[in-house]
Amino acid sequence: MSKVGFQLLFAFLLSSPLPGIAPSIAGAVEAGPASAASIQKTCGDLAQKHPSVSRAAEWLLKAISEAKAGKNSEAVNKHLVSLSLLEQWADRPDYYSPPTASLPHKRAKGEKLDLMVYGPARDYASFPSISRCEDRIILNFDAQPLSVLARIGIHPHEQVLAGPCWTVSEDGGNSWRTTRKRPEYGKVVHAPRSLAAFHPKGWVSSGNLRHPFGDHFKFSPFDYAKCADGSLLAGGKGFPDPGKPQAIVFAGSADNGRTWQFLSQIAATDVLGGYTEPALHAGKDGRIICVIRTKWDGVDSKLWPPDVRGSAGKEPGYGWYFYQAESTDHGKTWSALAKTGVWGHPANILRLNDGKVLMVYGHRKPPWSVRAIVSDDDGRTWDMKSMRILHEFKPALNDFGYPVATQLPDGTIVCAYYGYSTQDTTRWASPHGVFVSLFDERWLMEGAVPDNAEFFKRAG
Repeated sequence: MSKVGFQLLFAFLLSSPLPGIAPSIAGAVEAGPASAASIQKTCGDLAQKHPSVSRAAEWLLKAISEAKAGKNSEAVNKHLVSLSLLEQWADRPDYYSPPTASLPHKRAKGEKLDLMVYGPARDYASFPSISRCEDRIILNFDAQPLSVLARIGIHPHEQVLAGPCWTVSEDGGNSWRTTRKRPEYGKVVHAPRSLAAFHPKGWVSSGNLRHPFGDHFKFSPFDYAKCADGSLLAGGKGFPDPGKPQAIVFAGSADNGRTWQFLSQIAATDVLGGYTEPALHAGKDGRIICVIRTKWDGVDSKLWPPDVRGSAGKEPGYGWYFYQAESTDHGKTWSALAKTGVWGHPANILRLNDGKVLMVYGHRKPPWSVRAIVSDDDGRTWDMKSMRILHEFKPALNDFGYPVATQLPDGTIVCAYYGYSTQDTTRWASPHGVFVSLFDERWLMEGAVPDNAEFFKRAG
């Protein structure tokens, strides 16, 4: 945002200077009243100069207006400083040209290499998606300014300050360059948790989903699968029944993602906190496998079963076991849920070139890690002895993971996830970056297993 734009905005919102405002802002308050048109121009200047911080600026502008209306001078002051910090964050020299990242050497067969592809210490970067295109791999993720997050006191997962970033590899994952301008994708070959490989303009939400529920119903899709009959299946979290725990809701599309209809739901039973973030896998025989993250949020910790970890528990960590169900009719009905032996959340499932099925997920308790496990029966069961650690965060708390994976024609598996980028893990808004692990099927056979008694007890 230009300094002139700031002056117009702050003069409009304030009638007198407030103590503690940054020097560049304090003088702006004396500029005199500004019109609504000036405010609109200010926002336009911001969008033109720093498009990727437009969402953050919009949130702060709204917060300032609400604080002004409520005559809360302390809050106005706080958000004005935050707005100044946001501009400083985006004005830094490396904002549009972050350092490139490269593997230390070309990966050998049977080797796993990890790389932080984006990790400025002043950023909170999270939730990467991955798209394997014909001639490149593209990660898309969000970055937020830690200096502003710390001031507003809102957890970064709320994404109120999130701005888009992309990092691109054109050499099979060996090197990566980050940009804040959307790169050319071309043809998308594989994109987990996305409709991009099926229909680039397809989308589904409670807004374009025909369903039998009332206005209270909200649907948030998390994963997709293409069924044997050619239809698309979307699975996500929803609240079909008021007053009941969160359920998994399924929607189907027979026109390649243009329109959607409600198909079914898996309602919470013994998991009192509900289900969320399902991973879908289309089996070779037409079955659809659904692996579900379980949650106990909001439930009295006295009711928790063993191994639940959360903010109300005595043991460090967050999460519980995956549950699993399958459908033989393209998502219209589902088998009874079964508790798996895999502890973590959430999952991403990938069929490998050798026919086996890989599941990657976060393990938010010691040893804090992103993990992989393999199925030899097309996702029906998971071989506990095949469990591998992709990346262990030391030190760590509960904020990392959400891995997504794809496999290249040469057999290289590229798994992207987010996690701690420094040794600072004591704050809820610690520096976070985006990582990739590159490995292959041979490494999955020979790689490091989790070094804890619980694993060996379950694996037998």
